[in-house]
Amino acid sequence: MDKIILSGCAIIEDEKLLLLYKDRDDFYEFPGGKVEEDETINEAALRETMEEIGCRVKIIKHLIAIEFEKEGKIYLSHKFLAKIEAGMPYADGIEHSDILWLPIKDYKKYNLAPNAIIFCEKYLNKELDV
Repeated sequence: MDKIILSGCAIIEDEKLLLLYKDRDDFYEFPGGKVEEDETINEAALRETMEEIGCRVKIIKHLIAIEFEKEGKIYLSHKFLAKIEAGMPYADGIEHSDILWLPIKDYKKYNLAPNAIIFCEKYLNKELDV
């Protein structure tokens, strides 16, 4: 089975993680999406984040690649630690209806995408170099 390669940004400020609410899936997820054939995972993370939150971000470093399954498909989700350089983040109102600065320690109180749950657990267990 082919893996679907995803890439996105983990934007963390004051122990809070920026996430978007995806209506179709009924959960909060990272800004990011599918890597196109002609782009690197870095380029995809920057492009998708700009499209989804309307901000220019700067990638600091690659943090983690998380593999998960959803609806019978295997995904490999790359996350880059990034910071907002310009703009105020917002949800586009099309694919995402809400934006959340999630206090990472409270992640169990929210309905999160599978890779966001794993990310929060690894972050709290100090397994990520942030």
